[in-house]
Amino acid sequence: MDVIFDIDGTLANAKHRLHFINDNAHWTTSGGKPPRPNWEAFLADDQVAKDTPIPQTWSILSTMLEFPSDYRVIFITGRKESTRRMTYSWLTEPTCDHRGCAALVWKKQSLYQGKTVGPILYMRSESDRRPSDVVKESLLFRARADGFHPDLAFEDRKEDAAMWRRNGLLCCQVAEGNYLAPHSCVPSFLINVTLFLRVNLTFT
Repeated sequence: MDVIFDIDGTLANAKHRLHFINDNAHWTTSGGKPPRPNWEAFLADDQVAKDTPIPQTWSILSTMLEFPSDYRVIFITGRKESTRRMTYSWLTEPTCDHRGCAALVWKKQSLYQGKTVGPILYMRSESDRRPSDVVKESLLFRARADGFHPDLAFEDRKEDAAMWRRNGLLCCQVAEGNYLAPHSCVPSFLINVTLFLRVNLTFT
């Protein structure tokens, strides 16, 4: 099974940088236009690098990575291509308890295959300012053209979750994903999903 993971709000806890977009004291102005959410600061490398992993979704991700013959995991994100290096580094940070498990799996697979194995990232082009769901749908088409056939997606944003479902995927919406409102916690059902995966994969 091919599986899609979103990053911001799904794997990465971005609460510490939400003030750039939901507090107008931190909004940006240009050319005499009304203030608007400062998405540039919200997605800046130095801010994103401080994100902490969301334990529940990372547990699910790590479990899937341990069974590469059963799951092929790809990451589809609305982040720009310019953040690729930082995003790759954040996903594979070995000193973090949660990300360390995934990093170890990728390292073992690299040794076994004799080549570098790591996160497969599909990202927004620099000039693409379309809404997240539109961008991710085009990235889904690209992933399919590359030979991936995802059946499952983990996502936090309502519009994006609807897009995955519209394209035939089962989507687990892990949070409200409304970045212009107080951020919601990951729902407790993910704990049950994690336990289900671990139990079933252990005995199959």
